[in-house]
Amino acid sequence: HTMTVFPLTGAHLDTDCMQCHAGGFENTPTSCVSCHNNDFMASANPNHQQLNLTTDCILCHSTVAGWS
Repeated sequence: HTMTVFPLTGAHLDTDCMQCHAGGFENTPTSCVSCHNNDFMASANPNHQQLNLTTDCILCHSTVAGWS
């Protein structure tokens, strides 16, 4: 991953490869919401849907441990 457009950081380092690459390596989505849509939909504090927040997660979130 260090030589791709999706370097692994944070919790992604400990994620089983097949969780993202079950359909193969080519065309694996790189947008956060493609894997974390359930988290987005279930968010309650704040409620992302109710506030009409973007699904471009990186604008507010980070994979760096301890982000707030």
